Order: sequence, then C-alpha cells, then structure tokens
Amino acid sequence: MKNYTESAYQRAQKKVEKIKVFYNHLFVYLLINGASIFVWLFILRSYYENIENQGFKNWIDANFLFFTGVWTIIVIFHGLKVFKGNLFKKIGFSVFKNWEERKIKQFMEDEEHFKNSLNK
Repeated sequence: MKNYTESAYQRAQKKVEKIKVFYNHLFVYLLINGASIFVWLFILRSYYENIENQGFKNWIDANFLFFTGVWTIIVIFHGLKVFKGNLFKKIGFSVFKNWEERKIKQFMEDEEHFKNSLNK
C-alpha cells in the first residue's frame, strides 16, 4: 500500500465501517422480513378461515404492510446515506478475504486522485 497520511486512512476506515453497518442492517432486514412474509402468507393465512371478524384480518394485514414498508424506506435511506446516492451502482457483496483493506485502499486512492486533480 502507498504511503498515505494517517487522517486519510482513518477517513477511509470510517467509510468502510459505515458500509459494513449498512450490509449488516440489510442482512437483518432481509432475514426478518423473509421470515415474517413466510409467517404472514403461509401460517397466518391458514388461521384466517377461523377468524370471523374481517376488521381484525384487515388490521393484521395493515400492520404487516405498514411495518414492512416503513422498514423498507429506512433501509433505502440508510443505503443512500452510506453510498451518497450511488447505492445501486456501488452495492456489491464481496466475499473475498481482504475486502475491507481493498475498500480502504480504494477510498484513499480516490482521495489522492481528487487532491491531485485540484493541484493541476
């Protein structure tokens, strides 16, 4: 790795940490919503025939859709904040060992390139 300033390394490290937190948030979101969709569609629906109150059925459906929708919006805004509007362009689930180090190096090189372009 090139000889970078300590502050540039720390800024890049913070960016990588924010990306990791977002990926963890996304994983938990997908896991919990996947399980809740399964429960809602396959388990709760089988009990619906025993519930006579249509208002209660509608209440269950509305609550499920509301909380899933709100969480979806939160995940989208979290991703946009982390990736600064380039969420769909930059998202990529890397499974390689040195992912963090590569991302840190990338952010530091981007910053170095930016500084060089300003000095021209």
